[in-house]
Amino acid sequence: NEERKVAGIYIRVSTEDQAREGFSLGEQKEKLDKEIEALQKQKDRIKKYYFENKTLEEIAKEEGCSARAIKYSIDAGINNIKNKIKF
Repeated sequence: NEERKVAGIYIRVSTEDQAREGFSLGEQKEKLDKEIEALQKQKDRIKKYYFENKTLEEIAKEEGCSARAIKYSIDAGINNIKNKIKF
């Protein structure tokens, strides 16, 4: 049994001041989308794992690498998003 990880990235409601300073909901979503797109392989792996519910082993088999490499890549991608997105 593989343990599933849950990542939480959220977009919060903006105040009028935040909207004036460039932190509107739309701009937060744009920034999030931009960071996710920049992740290249990590992006595809994150989508497969979290949104398509594929296991690490399934992704590894598709890509011809180890499940450990996939896990490391996904974890690094999530950390990249967390570190780059500051609201």
